[in-house]
Amino acid sequence: MAALGFVGGLMRVTNGNAVRSRQRVVCQVLGEDLVEDKVVRFRTREETRPKNLVGPDHDASRPKTKSELILEQIEETKKKLGVANEEVKPRPEVKPVDLSKINIFYGFGAAAASGGIFYVLLTFTLLLIDFYNGDPFHSDVYFVERLYAVARVAMMSLFTLATGVTGVTALGIFLLSCQVSYMRLTGAFDKEK
Repeated sequence: MAALGFVGGLMRVTNGNAVRSRQRVVCQVLGEDLVEDKVVRFRTREETRPKNLVGPDHDASRPKTKSELILEQIEETKKKLGVANEEVKPRPEVKPVDLSKINIFYGFGAAAASGGIFYVLLTFTLLLIDFYNGDPFHSDVYFVERLYAVARVAMMSLFTLATGVTGVTALGIFLLSCQVSYMRLTGAFDKEK
């Protein structure tokens, strides 16, 4: 890691006279101070090119990284447990679903349930608004008053967010149910066969 900075503007005493020193570039590389008189050597492209970790370019003399050590430990543990050569089971095939047999009332029931939760949360949120506006909290202790304000904001934020999410969910499920009902009535699912 290298740090580059300017040293200068300091006063030095030469033969009893104060002389302002000129600024000079100082580069610190790995704890060694290098002044502009010395040459700083940067890596060439060949040195910075990534080397293959496996294969003919692999350098066995270089120390292993933490990731390589952890991978070796994982392989050793697999061998000890006897799962090193275990084959991965393929996923089961997805069976096509007959869309013409969808019960449209399930969607409307889910929309009604989500709408009911939305109504309850909206009512509670409006009650919280009335409570916090109608009864301001006053205390002689500043910390308690600020803590009450933080709790008020947290409560209002959580209930407002929950109300909005359930409202949008109820609306989305209702619109999806309407679309499925329309497609079912027009026979769009029968055409897919």
